[in-house]
Amino acid sequence: MSRPLAGLGLLFLTVGLSAWQWPVESPVVIGTFGQRTGDTILRGVELRSSATDVTAVERGVVVAARSEFDRPPSGLGAFVALEHDQGLLSIYAHLDSEHLPVVGAVVEAGETIGRVGGSGPMVVRAVRLLIFDRVRQRYVNPLLLLPDLVDRVRPTVEAVYASDGDAFYNLAERSELPAGSYLISARVFDRTTAAASASRLAPYRVTLRVDGEEHFRLTADHATTSGGVTALGPATADRAAAADPDGLVAMSRVDIGPGDRSLELTVRDFAGNETMYRVVVRGGGDR
Repeated sequence: MSRPLAGLGLLFLTVGLSAWQWPVESPVVIGTFGQRTGDTILRGVELRSSATDVTAVERGVVVAARSEFDRPPSGLGAFVALEHDQGLLSIYAHLDSEHLPVVGAVVEAGETIGRVGGSGPMVVRAVRLLIFDRVRQRYVNPLLLLPDLVDRVRPTVEAVYASDGDAFYNLAERSELPAGSYLISARVFDRTTAAASASRLAPYRVTLRVDGEEHFRLTADHATTSGGVTALGPATADRAAAADPDGLVAMSRVDIGPGDRSLELTVRDFAGNETMYRVVVRGGGDR
């Protein structure tokens, strides 16, 4: 399986993808990059493991190590930050406050830097891994740098909707709507092979084609935050935001008239599994 490196430039080609390691043994992904939880967007991945040790993903220098009891408090609970080559930071959050390294220490890849603790607002015992690119001032999807996990489960498309601001329509394979301009959205989510529970994870890519022409594409490669608003990218629309907690992704506006219009939605997870969903819409019905 080839890694989806398009759009990231030469930075990650020079890092050396094979050098990065998972921070816990036998990781189970319970939260994916771009997933919306409450009012925030997850800018990393959340991992569960039967192991307790958290290890460095790559050789680096400890630039921060904070207990959950330090002030001011952090939404990350107890965390450790390592600085690596190419201006990358790896941040390990929700750790045990009693097992933190010394700031300034040099650690090797695979060396223990803490223990899973579930500190801070985390409701389960898990570790959150974030990768921050200081050069480009953005968070990077850690799955772009970590080894592959086995995953053969395709994403799920529960429904596709059309809304004109006054009415909200659940589109079937063939639907008729009053003529007009509609915002197309879809309820989508991903489940990995390892996390075959009720977890609804955010997919890696969502694409909408209208009559064969691409109208919307959102890929969870990186995230930037400005003015308290986090946007995912790259994206081909201003709506570069993650799905809401129920997996609803707002895409683009489409004009619906007398003729048939084909809406083709493709949802892809990071492992390359894809689900395609097609509806045909015709305008002309009364409101």
